[in-house]
Amino acid sequence: MSYDWGQKGELSLVAQLAGLKHIDRAASYAELWMGVHPNCPSRVIEESGSYLSEVIKRDPSLLGEYVTQRWGELPFLLKILSIDKPLSIQAHPDKSLADTLHRKDPENYPDSNHKPEIAVALSELQLLYGLNKQLSVQKIIEVYPNIEEVLIDAVSSASGSYQNNLAEVGAQELLKALISTPQNQIDKLLMKIEKGLSQKIGFTDENQKLFLNQFSIYPSDIGLIFILFMNLMVLNPDDGLYLGPHQLHAYLYGDLAECMANSDNVIRAGMTKKYKDLNTLKSMIDRQNHSMDPLCRKKSKDFTTCYESPAEEFEIHKIDLPKSRTQKYLKPDVPEILIILSGIGNLESADRSYLLEKGTILFVGAGQDYAISATEDLKAIRGTVPVLTGV
Repeated sequence: MSYDWGQKGELSLVAQLAGLKHIDRAASYAELWMGVHPNCPSRVIEESGSYLSEVIKRDPSLLGEYVTQRWGELPFLLKILSIDKPLSIQAHPDKSLADTLHRKDPENYPDSNHKPEIAVALSELQLLYGLNKQLSVQKIIEVYPNIEEVLIDAVSSASGSYQNNLAEVGAQELLKALISTPQNQIDKLLMKIEKGLSQKIGFTDENQKLFLNQFSIYPSDIGLIFILFMNLMVLNPDDGLYLGPHQLHAYLYGDLAECMANSDNVIRAGMTKKYKDLNTLKSMIDRQNHSMDPLCRKKSKDFTTCYESPAEEFEIHKIDLPKSRTQKYLKPDVPEILIILSGIGNLESADRSYLLEKGTILFVGAGQDYAISATEDLKAIRGTVPVLTGV
């Protein structure tokens, strides 16, 4: 997928892994998809380039009994992302909302599935995540006094004064009020905030720096205000982040692996020229999960790290196999997709052998045991379906 925000040319990890015969230095290589989603379906080299979905349809045993009965198809999508510029501020729907959005607007919501996901940082990864629960409305007005002009009308009522109501207003209510504000007022507000920040000397707030950077690209985008309200996070390599339904987020820079339910539904709030659905997003703001630590718990066994989450469709693992070591993987009755990030090795199954090198991608059917031997230090990502036996 060649989205504008992707890293360009050979700098992109996606381009490095995709096995391309030619890499265009000026082209953006943003995402590598591995799975059966119709927006970017995988093909199987050993099956004359047939779509993976067709191969599975011909031999449903590849999914295993549990996955076949529960979903009837491969329930997860594995991706590699290589990010050079910020993605849109967005959230993903739960299953009920996804079904409604798909029926009403299939052009912008291409499937009826929810899209929880896990991101595993492959480099330092910068992102915006959730609303800053420490940020009171009084503090927001103190830092950005022009917002109060919009807020007065939004929180006043016939039965009480603005000052009385203000104490009951949180950042979520303020954002919802701003979403309902006419665009001409938003334009004026953004210009005033930009002017105030541009004249500020010596500030170190990274959210404000990002606001100014994105204002030069999207000067009328209400999503810029979201930047000021959200948590700016930096993940170290191998950190994992779980993104549940309704959670606001935006990746800013870095490389990552993602595993998610098989969906491409995105509800965008801003920092994009694509379709924004602010009315739907407004209904999701109150559902932000402030209590859960977004970083995934990790458990390790046999050179493999498993990132835990509440998701039932997917699980993501990172394999770090040292040089000259061999590890057997006794596969339960679920499928997986394996991509080699770096190193050289071999995979041996009961009847086949594969050379593993950077960019090798294998679909492993349910119950197919294998062993990996590392000729050089080998790193890999695999997506699979959770089972009770763990890694």
